[in-house]
Amino acid sequence: MELPNWQEVEHKLSEFAAPTGAAECHGILCGLLCAPSDEPATLWLREALGRSPEEAPPPPLDALFRATLHGLDDADLGFEVLLPDDDTGSVSERTAALAEWCTGLIYGLGVGGLEQASLDADAKEFLADVGEIARADPAVAQAEEADEEALAEIVEYLRIGTLGLRVSARGHVGG
Repeated sequence: MELPNWQEVEHKLSEFAAPTGAAECHGILCGLLCAPSDEPATLWLREALGRSPEEAPPPPLDALFRATLHGLDDADLGFEVLLPDDDTGSVSERTAALAEWCTGLIYGLGVGGLEQASLDADAKEFLADVGEIARADPAVAQAEEADEEALAEIVEYLRIGTLGLRVSARGHVGG
């Protein structure tokens, strides 16, 4: 199951005058789905849209929720991080989105009630790294091949680390 296009999600959030952009919105969702929250969909829409939803999530937010949940539970490790693609933004714009995603992840974990003390050492280290990435300065990112490669490596680290975090926080995949 594939994530919707970043631009579609960004556009829908702007239609709702949401307080978050697409990357932060997806980070919040991932945090809530890793945390032990009982109502992740409702909490996510409230946080992502800045108000309680009156009905089911609109497209493409409904697809974002389903694809993210499916990716986190996928035995083939199909989880993806929603960020602008290489053609959509510069390295600095994608670095800013990556920092926003990390901020959202941390926020979603908190809103979802995750107790960091319950996590294993690897998950705690991952969250410390996420906090550092959230403070990334997009102004220092250049449009150089080395920066492109570093950004791709960080995205892969976040992708795999989030899967590990979900296992640690929930005790098993699909929890």
